[in-house]
Amino acid sequence: MSGPTTGAPPARESDVPRPLPRSGLVSAVSLTTGLGGLAQNLFDLGYFGEHVLFPIRRTDSPRGFTRVVRNPLNVAGSGALLSRHVPSRWRTCVEGFDYVHFTSPHFFHLADGPRCSTGTVADLFFLREYDDQENPTAFRWYFRREMKYLRRLAAVVSISAATDTRLRALVPDVRSTVIHPWTDERFVPRDVREARTRLHLPTDKVLLLHVGAASRRKNLALLAQVMERLEPNCCLVRLGPPSPDDDRIPPGRLIRSDCVPEAAYPWYFNAADLLVQPSTAEGFGVPVIEAINSGTPIVASSIDVFREILGARYPYLAPVDDVDRWVEQIREVLQAGRARSAAAFESWNGYYRPERGATEFRRLFHEVGVI
Repeated sequence: MSGPTTGAPPARESDVPRPLPRSGLVSAVSLTTGLGGLAQNLFDLGYFGEHVLFPIRRTDSPRGFTRVVRNPLNVAGSGALLSRHVPSRWRTCVEGFDYVHFTSPHFFHLADGPRCSTGTVADLFFLREYDDQENPTAFRWYFRREMKYLRRLAAVVSISAATDTRLRALVPDVRSTVIHPWTDERFVPRDVREARTRLHLPTDKVLLLHVGAASRRKNLALLAQVMERLEPNCCLVRLGPPSPDDDRIPPGRLIRSDCVPEAAYPWYFNAADLLVQPSTAEGFGVPVIEAINSGTPIVASSIDVFREILGARYPYLAPVDDVDRWVEQIREVLQAGRARSAAAFESWNGYYRPERGATEFRRLFHEVGVI
């Protein structure tokens, strides 16, 4: 795997993605989720003939998929478990492909259906009690069982070295490789004032952007403390569901949205003075690379995966529990200005782009024998 400082490898005509014969990308969640976004970026490379949704939850939108296969036995989400043991439309579907890539572990048990199967592991949080409301006992039990099917896969793609290390500790003989995610071309530098005008955001405030869920590992409690100590003209723009910690942010200094239009989302990175991501744990951290490609300065927690994405020498990493250091880092970035702060990751120019992803997945396809 190339490191993030190497840039995108040069493309050759023979590397131009072409659909693999009788190939399918199988997802279990809608494209509006984090996993769904990674899956869409992979499908957009052009290697797969179909992107199929196996919906487990009624709330998962079918929008954007080439096909949706529903299981009539999926009562209260039990269909995935039942499909391990009884015939299902999902198994019939994968058996119709020569090659399938599963975008998450939900259906690794179907990996023996096609001639060849691979799959992605984005993180291993589903095996641990990071958040009781997200990972109930039945949920963790299901995925612990599902990981036993890893050996049916010709190869496993880990989205970070940090995740791959944990995966190999769990399954030492797993055939895994690391392929970092990428963003599409919507994430580019733009004029700050134009972005704020477009999004109806204040032009006279310092805007700190946070993107993510409201789970405990996102460390929003620290972010609330940081906002209490920053200057009054600093405002937090948070894209994600409500959190109890929102009430701790001084009045008038929080702009929050559960969901923003797809076309508007990249502009938030252009409108922000910096991205703040204080997570205590992540499988990767896609908002960080969205900020990199947008030229938006970043202050992130000093955890393994963010050091992997940004580099061990990246200067704006702070401990997950040190409020004072977070305030110092944010002030340092603001004082340096957007251009000087963003220059700290100029060496990654082109790395978190589709061309590098296409090259690395093509290498994977060669290794497993599907091209």
